[in-house]
Amino acid sequence: MGASVRGAIASLKSRCGASSLRGAQSAPGRKTVVSASSPENTDRLGAINHKIVADGESLPVVRLQDGSAVQTGTVAAMLHNVERYNRGERGQIEDELRLAVPTLVKVGLFALFPPQDWIASDNPGRSFVGRAAAQYLAEKTAEGRLSQ
Repeated sequence: MGASVRGAIASLKSRCGASSLRGAQSAPGRKTVVSASSPENTDRLGAINHKIVADGESLPVVRLQDGSAVQTGTVAAMLHNVERYNRGERGQIEDELRLAVPTLVKVGLFALFPPQDWIASDNPGRSFVGRAAAQYLAEKTAEGRLSQ
């Protein structure tokens, strides 16, 4: 497992309290059952995030103190996809970045680094993620379903 992935997992464990995390392995092709308060796409992120780890490795879904489940590796996979976006890749990369946003919201990334900061960046991939996050947050706020 790469240093950036280990760092992202350590950051999530630190933010949520490592003693409160209970891992449930999620490998590509296996659907993970998540609670109603879990971010959308948690079951799909396992396959997306798997591309950043070595063959034979898997990233667990962890349960946070509030009972919701999040897929580990999402921050590291997002950073990987931002690099690919910056190299000109679109389509699937944009879809994967959008799918990551609910989990990134849930773990507090956009509370620490607001979407407006991402949008204002001269980094095209970062700006794309900021716009996707701003749209997601606006939609969930309008629906009255935003929970972090």
